[in-house]
Amino acid sequence: MVSGEAATGSLESLVTLGQSISGAISTLTTTVMGLQTSMTGVQTDLAGVQSNLAGMKGDLAGVQSDLAGMKGDLASMKIDLARLRSDVFTMKEELEASIRALETDIRSVRSDLLSTRADLMSRMDRIQDKLSAVTDDLTVNYAAAMKSERLARNSLEEARDLSDQVNAMQIQLRRISAKVFGPDELH
Repeated sequence: MVSGEAATGSLESLVTLGQSISGAISTLTTTVMGLQTSMTGVQTDLAGVQSNLAGMKGDLAGVQSDLAGMKGDLASMKIDLARLRSDVFTMKEELEASIRALETDIRSVRSDLLSTRADLMSRMDRIQDKLSAVTDDLTVNYAAAMKSERLARNSLEEARDLSDQVNAMQIQLRRISAKVFGPDELH
């Protein structure tokens, strides 16, 4: 049989566990939002890079008239552009890998949350069953105590009635003795 204090302690432990899980979910949500903000920044940077590339193409059209004097600069720009494209491609691959990893983590967390929820529901069901058993035990014990109290009262009343009968019989015996032996012989 589980005491009320132990059941209350178990419920408090479950509430504490639920609060811890809620905190972990909040932290994960904040992290996901931060990653989304970072992705937005990267997209903005990519748009800026694309804008820069468009500006460079415009400059190339103007530079073509001075092509003879600027061949070295053009070769340098081509190298820089190739590096930039390579960097953008690398960043894109890294970002896609990070997004895939994040999606995997989110699926894992969802799975863990569902498992934790099922565990909590199972534990709550077990606690409810134990509380029901305690309630049943208390009801049975209370009924037994009430029955014992009634029996004790009845026994007490029977003892009083018997005492009254014995007293009445003693009085009758004294009267009979007084009649038979006389009043002086009673002492």
